[in-house]
Amino acid sequence: MLNKSDGQRVLCSHTQDVRGEMLGLPFQSLLTWISGRHHPDLPPETTRSPGFRLATAMTSTMVGVVSSALGLCCLRGATSWVCTIGALGALGVGWLLTVGGSRTLQVSIGHHLIHGRFSANLSRDRQRLLYEVISTLLMIQDYQSYYSDHVVRHHADPAGRDDPDQLFLQELGFRPGTRYEDLRRLLWRTSFAPRFHWRFLRARIQANFVLPSRARRMASWLWLAALVGASVATEAGLFIAVTWLFPLTALYQASALFQFLSEHAWFSAQAEGLSPRAHLARLTSGRFCCDPPPRASASTLRGGLAWARWWLRLGVIHVPARIAILVGDLCDHDVHHACPRGDWANSRTERLVHLRDRADRWPLAEVWGLGAGLDRVLRHISQLPPELRGNVHSPCGDAGRTRDPSASCTCEIARTAGRSQESGGCDRP
Repeated sequence: MLNKSDGQRVLCSHTQDVRGEMLGLPFQSLLTWISGRHHPDLPPETTRSPGFRLATAMTSTMVGVVSSALGLCCLRGATSWVCTIGALGALGVGWLLTVGGSRTLQVSIGHHLIHGRFSANLSRDRQRLLYEVISTLLMIQDYQSYYSDHVVRHHADPAGRDDPDQLFLQELGFRPGTRYEDLRRLLWRTSFAPRFHWRFLRARIQANFVLPSRARRMASWLWLAALVGASVATEAGLFIAVTWLFPLTALYQASALFQFLSEHAWFSAQAEGLSPRAHLARLTSGRFCCDPPPRASASTLRGGLAWARWWLRLGVIHVPARIAILVGDLCDHDVHHACPRGDWANSRTERLVHLRDRADRWPLAEVWGLGAGLDRVLRHISQLPPELRGNVHSPCGDAGRTRDPSASCTCEIARTAGRSQESGGCDRP
């Protein structure tokens, strides 16, 4: 079902109950977290507050920094290959946690702060202040430009010719009608390309030190001075570079690319009579981090090998993807669009409520595995006619603009964003 003009979902819905097929396995709570999907036959999950989600993201970031520092210390003093492997493992785990925590602060915590829906107990002004603190520490897009990009522009023209997100993808080379094989190669090549990382980093530098308000620029300079001062005073420049700067630049930016590209079925025209909110909900699918489990019995040789492969892929592929790419409530990002005022801090439970009460009005689709999600979007783009390629110039204009894909939207920097009318609630019955 690709690019239907009648407003049907662009990505097909799974009829297979993948999460239900895992109910007989051990470690159900862990599988719920890894996959990002709860099942109604399991006991209800513990209700978490927005503050808990914020604290968890901050803890992940800091634990990652500590783990990376310990790994670096052990690596410098390693006297055997066992110590070296252990040190590299601690370093890698630390990087994953730092990237995952910082990405959660951006695309989950920051995203809901921008919408003013992080917590009913915080005023919009306090939510704005909290976002400015987070974005300064992570050196990402400031509040005003992110609000303009995400709430004003992206939600007004989702996956349209003037959607800044989509224009950025075109600039990277992801264009309708491009061969699927070429798009796959482009994705992997871009994730390592110095040009991509430099453009990304340059956008972040401008968003912190050049284009925002004077107060925000001053805060960014003070934070930079603190990092430089700590490096000089403690002679810990290498540690700061390895434990903070590297994961917050190269790894963070690669994570953003994989998440961003798989987020929507891009280049899909909005059907006549369909609201932007409904259109965006139909372009978005749940993305869950597991493979469908094997049907063969583990007691046979063939089945045992299939299950060994399944568990190996779970640990080597899906767990890192869940930690560092599909972070926070991103697995249920489609629920955010279908039900903007839903309980984002308990998105897995919110999804079950939606499927029970509102699925007939707002049907949800899902894809299992980040790789499968990327594959579907790339195949979708490749099957579209080249005529859908729009103007790759920024709809914000050229002067003083750049794009920062660290946010979910990328046309960086309208400095005077009016407050738009945001989409409504869940239409709860």
